Amino acid sequence: MTEAGERLYRQARDIFAAVVRLPDTLEGAGADITGHVSVHAVSHVHHPGWDERTARFFTAHPKVTMNVTIETTADVISSVERGIASIGICDGIIPDHLAKVPYKLERYALYCGAGHRLFGVEGASLNDLRGDPYVAFTADVLGGQHMNAVTAVRAVGSFGQEVRAVSSHVEEVIRMVAANIGIGMLPNHLVRPWVETGRLWQLPPYGSLPVSEVFLISNPNAMLNPAEQAFVAAMDGLELFEDEAPHQFA
Repeated sequence: MTEAGERLYRQARDIFAAVVRLPDTLEGAGADITGHVSVHAVSHVHHPGWDERTARFFTAHPKVTMNVTIETTADVISSVERGIASIGICDGIIPDHLAKVPYKLERYALYCGAGHRLFGVEGASLNDLRGDPYVAFTADVLGGQHMNAVTAVRAVGSFGQEVRAVSSHVEEVIRMVAANIGIGMLPNHLVRPWVETGRLWQLPPYGSLPVSEVFLISNPNAMLNPAEQAFVAAMDGLELFEDEAPHQFA
């Protein structure tokens, strides 16, 4: 496609998205707010404050409907850009033209499954991991568009060069690491039960571990229906939530 064709495609795509949303935009003209809210998010980004505010929102606006779609980081950003998503929740590098607020901090560490040669070994070094196959999140690609703190640690530590399997769903990444398909960087708060039951073991590095920042994003230029406007306003001022979970080693 030529550069002019690409520009025309983007404009036509945005116009189409706006037309599709017109019925929802026109809803809610009466006293009660009606309409549909679409949330697009990466998987397993629990925030208790979000749950509390969502509950209060639907108590106040019982005629509003909602759907939640789980996507990759790139797809969440794209959905918000195109006006398909009312609001997005994701990590990664957020384009400047989108509004973003810090939503959650997640701490990561490197783990292996019970069948790995270093399972149960304390004090291992990064050199022991050279050449090990790696299980990655779809967005966790060296040199990728949405490199984050997890990707940066991989690059500095020079491990995980051979990516054997990927998934955008955190539960699938955890399952594949536990099955010894490869080692992988995993969120500490989600893998604690796996460590406690002897299915996962923490590997080096043990210090300077990555913290992934998750954002609440929206499109200031999107044409929102009354329900979407009210929902975005309801989430305004949501405090940053940080998952706390101890590492296996100090």
